[in-house]
Amino acid sequence: FTEGIGIRNAGLAKVRRGRLAPLVLWSLGLAAWLLAFAEILLRLYAPARSLDFAMLRRQADLANLPIDAVTDKVRFGSGSELAVWCGVVGAGLMLIAAIYPVFRRIRLFRWMASNTMWFDFHMMAGTIGPMFILLHTGFSFRKWEVIGFWSMVIVVVSGVIGRYLYTQVPDLMNGRELEELDHTRAFGQARRDHASAMADVDEELARHAERADHRARHGGMIGTLCWLILEDLRRPALWWARRRRLGKLTTRSIARELGRRTGRMMLGHRRRVLASQAQLLLHSWKKVHVPFTMLMTAISVAHIWDAFPRAF
Repeated sequence: FTEGIGIRNAGLAKVRRGRLAPLVLWSLGLAAWLLAFAEILLRLYAPARSLDFAMLRRQADLANLPIDAVTDKVRFGSGSELAVWCGVVGAGLMLIAAIYPVFRRIRLFRWMASNTMWFDFHMMAGTIGPMFILLHTGFSFRKWEVIGFWSMVIVVVSGVIGRYLYTQVPDLMNGRELEELDHTRAFGQARRDHASAMADVDEELARHAERADHRARHGGMIGTLCWLILEDLRRPALWWARRRRLGKLTTRSIARELGRRTGRMMLGHRRRVLASQAQLLLHSWKKVHVPFTMLMTAISVAHIWDAFPRAF
């Protein structure tokens, strides 16, 4: 019995670490970017309050100069030291994001952290890295570097979409027939005890099922993806409106239960729409994400090779 409790506690600790680690990674990455961004804003709009100004004032040859003379030396641009370091940090994070497949296949990295953990690190690095690169540019580009920048934007956007799709597919692949049967039975009983509330639920489910069936029959790949994202964006508003309507027709606890089950049934409608398009969406996503990642990497290497002698 004691051994069983120990195993359970170890499992709970592992789950907590798995949930906490991504939060820590994202918090550290965003905090570092916000600090750099704040320093840039201070240099541009309030140079006397910037860290660069404070460091310049400590230099012996500038300590006795008027404030205006020191602030004139505070600057930020694509070739400044801060911009260079933003580029170093951004390039390092993007390199980590680019070699993520290696982490998944080498046993040493799998021992250090789970594939899920490395994927979360990949997502953080692939998002925060480009944000640092944006600061590195100083919001100005030379002609050939524009290609690399927009390749980076496409990689980031496609990566976010890919992450979104991969969160949908596992739920799609798991059978939910028993869950839907449980909801159907609960609705059947509710129709006897709470007829007015169930009439509202049946009307909403019928409208949603009709839209989902139409999308499944006539929706192409892009249309299905847009419909899926729109459905997710509408869910909070639909939930709130549903709770308000049902709250006027039955008790609060029943309204909450019926609202929850209605939302789950609508997710079932969405899974049926996604079923025929899931593999095609994922395959098409890879055909965009992978080539642009390679193009971005090649241009980044060329840029670093060209700028490194002038940077340090």
